[in-house]
Amino acid sequence: MNIPYSQKNRQSVTILHTADFHLTQSTEDVISDDNAGLGDAFTTFKLLVDAANHLPVDLVLISGDLFDVYHPSREFISLVLDEFSRLCPPAIIIPGNHDCLGDTETFKMSDWSGKGMHPYVITHPLGETLEVPGLPVIVWGRAMVQHTPLFEPLKGLPSRNRGAWYVAMGHGFYYGQGESGYRASPIYAYQIRNANWDYLALGHAHFHTDVSQGTVKAAYSGSPVPMWNSNAEVLLIELDGRRNEPVSVNIFSLGI
Repeated sequence: MNIPYSQKNRQSVTILHTADFHLTQSTEDVISDDNAGLGDAFTTFKLLVDAANHLPVDLVLISGDLFDVYHPSREFISLVLDEFSRLCPPAIIIPGNHDCLGDTETFKMSDWSGKGMHPYVITHPLGETLEVPGLPVIVWGRAMVQHTPLFEPLKGLPSRNRGAWYVAMGHGFYYGQGESGYRASPIYAYQIRNANWDYLALGHAHFHTDVSQGTVKAAYSGSPVPMWNSNAEVLLIELDGRRNEPVSVNIFSLGI
C-alpha cells in the first residue's frame, strides 16, 4: 500500500478508543464495600484511566454511553470527573443513546469542556471539528440529541483539508453494504467508505467489531466492562505515516 504524500513524516500518534461503560452507580454504591470488587463499571473506568496513564497514549476517545442513565446524581458525576482529572492525555467524549443530549443535563455542565480537553464532550447536534492541543489530530463528532432512525451519526462529516490525522467518532447501529432497516442512529457502510478519514471510532456494539471499508479504518471498540463483555478490552489506534499501513488497530486487555 502506497502512503499518500500528506501522511509521510507526520508525527506518530497513539489513541486509546473505548465506549459503552454504562456507568450507573450512585455515590453510595461506588464507595460501599459490596461494590469494591473488580468487574463493575466504575472500577473498570478507574482501571481505564490507570492504563491510559501508563501506556504511551496521546489521546482518549470515548464513543458514547459513558453513562447508562439520563440523570446520574451530581455526586456521582463529580466522582467521574475526579477520575478524568487523574487522566494525563486529553479525552474527547460523544453522547450515546443512553446519555443523549435530549434527555439529560449531564453534559451541559461546564466541567465537561475542560481546558486542554480534560475532558471535552461534543455537544453540537450538527457536528464539531476539533483540533487536539499539541497533536496533529483533527477530531469530528456529532452529538446525539435523540436516538431515532432519523439521526445518522456520520451525516455531515466534512472533507479533510489539512496535513493532519483525521479521526471521526460515532455512536449507532452499523448496516453493512446493501443492508437497510429501521434501527435508530444508523451508520452505513457507504458512509465509512466515502469518508476519506484515517479512522472512525465507533460505539454502541458491546463487542469489538472491525467495520473498515475500502481504505478507511473503522471499528467498534466494544465495552471494556466485564458485565457487558467478558474480554474487558479497549483499542489502541496507532497512526504512523512511516509505515506501509499508517493506521493500525490493536486490542489491549485491561486484565480484569
